[in-house]
Amino acid sequence: MHGKKVSILRSIPGGGKSKWALDRFEADQDSVIVCSADDYFTNPVTGEYLFDAKKLGLAHAQCQETFLQALRSGVPTVIVDNCNSRLWEYRVYVEMAEMMGYDVEILEFTVPENRVRETIKKINARQVHAVPVTVILRIWWYWETDSRAKLIPVTFR
Repeated sequence: MHGKKVSILRSIPGGGKSKWALDRFEADQDSVIVCSADDYFTNPVTGEYLFDAKKLGLAHAQCQETFLQALRSGVPTVIVDNCNSRLWEYRVYVEMAEMMGYDVEILEFTVPENRVRETIKKINARQVHAVPVTVILRIWWYWETDSRAKLIPVTFR
């Protein structure tokens, strides 16, 4: 093992995944790559985000391909920045990483059970992709827990 690591981020939209990933990338651009299905919907020239639900499968396929290329290239730190609300959604990333000799950490940005409504309102106000509150609530409602995950409380600055 040469200190290679994959970080799988989990959170509802607006939970802080992308900010966490961007902070790591900006701190060490030479050894960190961030893989996100959102990249498929982001214009590389203008930065404009145009989501199309019909192309979500293509977006995730591109994210997995970028991830696999990063592993094959031996990038020291690879971050998967997707909601990953259900275990099957990120199982393939864990399996590929382990097969390629990477350590895997799963980081879950959590919403306090006793403050769901208040927290989701705050999250909705700061999220950048205009995901409807009903979708955020549905993701939260169907959330699958992962005992391997390190829990990180959602914070607001």
